[in-house]
Amino acid sequence: MNYNTIVVLFVIISIIITSKTKYKLRFDANYSSLINKQNENNTEIIYNGIKISCLTISKFVIWNAGTTTLLPTDFEKTDSLMISINDNYTIYDIKILNECNEINGYSINRLSDNKANVNFKKH
Repeated sequence: MNYNTIVVLFVIISIIITSKTKYKLRFDANYSSLINKQNENNTEIIYNGIKISCLTISKFVIWNAGTTTLLPTDFEKTDSLMISINDNYTIYDIKILNECNEINGYSINRLSDNKANVNFKKH
């Protein structure tokens, strides 16, 4: 085998490997602290009867950076896409702010104080 043959084989193998079906679920997060324990102006915030001493707004962006569209069937019914935070914190409210393609029909549900799951509309 000469050098050109090896290069051509390497290129062909690289194309085959990179063109395979891939899912790459990615996320990014942005956090903004609204209230912290050292609140200097003695403001009290009550949410549903609970005094809030710390409040942070967290915004997450989730996307598929892969080469294949994710389908609802790609997530098991018993093992759905979850958002989970440390047990020391509480999710007070959760909602979808923006959807690139509304036909996807995503929804999000708060399951407990520190867990939520993302659901996909079945097509």
